Amino acid sequence: MLGLFRALCAGVPRSVLVLKDAQGRVLLTSDPWQIPLGAPLAEAGEAQGWRLDFAGRDYLACESTASGYEGYFGPGWRAQMLQPLQHAFADAPPERQTGRARDLDTRELFDEELRSIPIEARRIQRELSRSLWNGKLRSRAHAQSGVRAGEGAMAGQAGGNAFAVTLLNEVERTGDQLRQVFERAIAQLEDGALDAVFDGAGFQAELAISIVNRNLYERANDCRWWALDARLQHALATGDAASAGAVLASIHALYTVYSLLLVFDNAGRVIAVSDPAQAHHVGRSLQGEWVSGALGLRDAGQYVVSSHAPAGLYGDDGHAPCLVYAAGVPHPDGAAMAGGIAIVFDGAPQFRAMLRAALPDQAGASALLVTRAGEVVASSDARWSPGDRLPMALPALAALPSDQHVTGELEFDGRVHAYGLAMSGGYREYRRLTPPDATDLAALVMLPLGERLAAGESSGAGVMSAAFTPMPPAGAKTLDVASFLVDHQWLGLPAMQVVAALERQRITAWPTAPAAVRGMLGFEGRMLPVLDLGQLLFHRPCGDEAALMVCQTGAGQRLVLAVQQLGQVFVAGAEQLQPSPTRPGWAAQAQVHLLKGHGPQMLTLLDSDDLWRLVNGVVEAQAPALTVD
Repeated sequence: MLGLFRALCAGVPRSVLVLKDAQGRVLLTSDPWQIPLGAPLAEAGEAQGWRLDFAGRDYLACESTASGYEGYFGPGWRAQMLQPLQHAFADAPPERQTGRARDLDTRELFDEELRSIPIEARRIQRELSRSLWNGKLRSRAHAQSGVRAGEGAMAGQAGGNAFAVTLLNEVERTGDQLRQVFERAIAQLEDGALDAVFDGAGFQAELAISIVNRNLYERANDCRWWALDARLQHALATGDAASAGAVLASIHALYTVYSLLLVFDNAGRVIAVSDPAQAHHVGRSLQGEWVSGALGLRDAGQYVVSSHAPAGLYGDDGHAPCLVYAAGVPHPDGAAMAGGIAIVFDGAPQFRAMLRAALPDQAGASALLVTRAGEVVASSDARWSPGDRLPMALPALAALPSDQHVTGELEFDGRVHAYGLAMSGGYREYRRLTPPDATDLAALVMLPLGERLAAGESSGAGVMSAAFTPMPPAGAKTLDVASFLVDHQWLGLPAMQVVAALERQRITAWPTAPAAVRGMLGFEGRMLPVLDLGQLLFHRPCGDEAALMVCQTGAGQRLVLAVQQLGQVFVAGAEQLQPSPTRPGWAAQAQVHLLKGHGPQMLTLLDSDDLWRLVNGVVEAQAPALTVD
């Protein structure tokens, strides 16, 4: 038990694991200096992760009762894990493995409240960006009106406008920093929760293989112990099949984990069986390496076990794969072996019960017991049967060392799963320190994470993109640019052509309009067409989260543009504008310029007159009865 406690506490420094009796007194402890034997510990009922005070020290504690095995729940003992509160959160979280569990639909893992926090933070940031956008546009409009009013007025307004723009920039920068703090915090929470799922899968796999090891250790003990039964030794030595059958039946009545017990003579011929319904095996000559191996044993402490393969002794037709444990039965005079005893483990229900006992209470969780060669020995899920090949590739399986486990992700049936794979290392003298073999057993636990999102639906799709960073103007001639994002590409309009950014509001449908025209929207007493730039320019709509902005042509016509995200309103040098060397079909007759930013960033500067002509052309081509005013 102490060895098991040490293994369970290995990954949690300074923790204490205790076993308590029904009265709450400590029966066994992994650290008697912190929690001594006999100490009474408080219970928490259904709570988990509660604060517990013991001997003047605060602990973070959790508790578990027995989940039961085949209907037996034990004497009411409980396990309790305690971690000193001062150390519970002191260590930095481990580095997360990159590329693991990315772009997943995590609605099944995280509740709506947690997932709504970054969404709400981005909504607040969008509203702040819209307000700042409008503030900058008004400041620059005032500056332009000052220019038209004369130099005196311009000089009086320049300082105030410059200060207002600087203040708005600082507010925007602070808001963006707060958004990033929220997004990082939520990402860390989600990463921590995902890491806990992967760690849980690894732990449950270790638990499953530990249960299997201890169970099969008992099977190895049983065959050796019953081989020493003097009644069986005498019956085999004298050929008394009836007496041997009676002894086997009495043993089998007490041990329900076996499907059959039998004894055989030195020629491998079955003398007696424990189940009268399987009496057809009597007189049969057994075949297999395990038969000759058992008959060749000369030490009562030795045994053999078959590979997980059909032996003609298990299943409705006798051809289901199984494990057979066997040992030599000594002759009563001690001179030689009188024969052998074989016990057929009822693996199908027993292994399934072990795997299910190790599974967490999570919908869709499943576990497999597999050989190192990739054969399914047992499954908690009806999709896989004993003898099947492992349904997914696991490169780590063949080379995984004994007593080690790995975690990772795999994808099947359209879902991504976290998996834990733990290789058997035996238990006590059972299969300890044996070289790797194709028949070694490993437990595979799989916990569903969610579906893999498409590229456009990835978790990063809703995250606000980094703002376009312009180069500082080098000359005296400048241009104010209002930037925005469409299909993850930076576009812009001269700020003097942009009237305002709008709050999200209802758009009146225009059933006969082309796909690029979403409908009509009221602004300052007029109904304006709403043009989806993503659909118009790139044939990919900006979506329901699109930002709305009003622009106007030189002649005063107005329209609303739906864009992916608002960017900055900034000053660019006129000398930085370069005609676009290549133009898509929609821009063949348009005035399109490129503006280089820092690094690889590039912004395409459009013109509202071109957009107006473009949308009128689309409307006229697809709906000639309609006109846009």
